[in-house]
Amino acid sequence: MKIIKEVNDDLLRRKRIIYEIEHLKKSTPKKDEIKKNIAEKFKVDEKLVNIKYIKSKFGHGTSRVSVYIYNDEKFYNDVEVIKKKPKVKKDAKETKTKK
Repeated sequence: MKIIKEVNDDLLRRKRIIYEIEHLKKSTPKKDEIKKNIAEKFKVDEKLVNIKYIKSKFGHGTSRVSVYIYNDEKFYNDVEVIKKKPKVKKDAKETKTKK
């Protein structure tokens, strides 16, 4: 793991890290694996780590990863968008009978 860029953002209480991972003759690492490795390396809780993207170059065996590490959980919840639960689709027959 080679760190390319590290920036502290005091306003949002987070650190942005861009680094490169080598994975020769293997698939691109999963987000969960990367999150776990980052949390161990920087000695923070996995809940405070957010992976923005993983970009791989075809045939090179390297990936560029952008990660945000938050100082506290409050700012993580305020800043990051939490995905909503998907809506359950109703059958067309049910909607017609209710009218």
